[in-house]
Amino acid sequence: MNIRSFFAVAIGVAVSTLAACGGGPSPAAGTSETEVDPHWLYGGEDIWIPVVDTLGSELSSALRTLEDHQPADAAKALRAGAAFLESETEKLTPEGRAKVKAAAFNLKNLADTIDSGAKVTIEELQTQIREAFSVDADYRWGTTDISEWVPVVLEVQTHLEEARGQLEAQRPQEAATELRKAAALLRLEAGRIGGDAKKAIEGSWFEVRQLAAKAQTGGVTDITKMERVAARSCQTLAQAHQAEAEELWTEHDAAQSGQVLDLAVKEFERGLVWIGSQNDTTAKAEAEAARRLADALGTNPAPEATEVAGVFEGFGSAVAALGVQLAPPKPT
Repeated sequence: MNIRSFFAVAIGVAVSTLAACGGGPSPAAGTSETEVDPHWLYGGEDIWIPVVDTLGSELSSALRTLEDHQPADAAKALRAGAAFLESETEKLTPEGRAKVKAAAFNLKNLADTIDSGAKVTIEELQTQIREAFSVDADYRWGTTDISEWVPVVLEVQTHLEEARGQLEAQRPQEAATELRKAAALLRLEAGRIGGDAKKAIEGSWFEVRQLAAKAQTGGVTDITKMERVAARSCQTLAQAHQAEAEELWTEHDAAQSGQVLDLAVKEFERGLVWIGSQNDTTAKAEAEAARRLADALGTNPAPEATEVAGVFEGFGSAVAALGVQLAPPKPT
């Protein structure tokens, strides 16, 4: 399922996202990025937000209507976005509940300001949009169902592949946009997964952001550098998702463990393609063993614990070996 198909399914479902990336000029003034691609919201300061749920849809509407000088409609959309956030708070930890409620309050407060007739600039609205999504990604996104977040994570590589195509076509600004969108989705997944894996994914997020800033100014002339950045993001995600699959297995959630392991296999295989190692026999064998296990985990009875442990260990070693291949050559 591509992200556009997912959008059609997910609108109105409890999902929200954050996007963040750096470098390069903002879009031309007066141009709504949501008109260019309704599936992405431009939040200012080179921050992109995938529009996949009620919050994204309402904030996109608020931005568009304020740009079109329809303040009452913008205020209405802000309140609808705030109401969505408030409706989700019971799922959250006490800390998350307080943060999300505060973000909702700020959206309603901005709506009141607009209704009072006071001037609210596009930049002021974008600031509130960024803050709302930042809170939402860090505190609410982790409560979403696996069927909702997996299709979004898979789009990281789609945007990286599109960025490579744009670089090959010598369209640096378009490449930078695709890289920023990939970075946005990495940031989102970092917020969802939390724990030690969050720092690793944030490292990839930052690396892709840096690459976007260089691409924007035509500074990425060696596409192999971009390919290695993409491969590292694959490895980081594969390691994070394998660890998550193992945790789900220990929690006796075999079916969901299999789904997450299947995602890790896909990411690992994409990493192999990025560095031209897709025909490595050892890597292929470990990926296939992991895929068979992922399928088996969804059956009844589930595989024996010893079999599961052995496949996890072998696949984990293969994913770690990808990092060895990616390491820069040592000076002689």
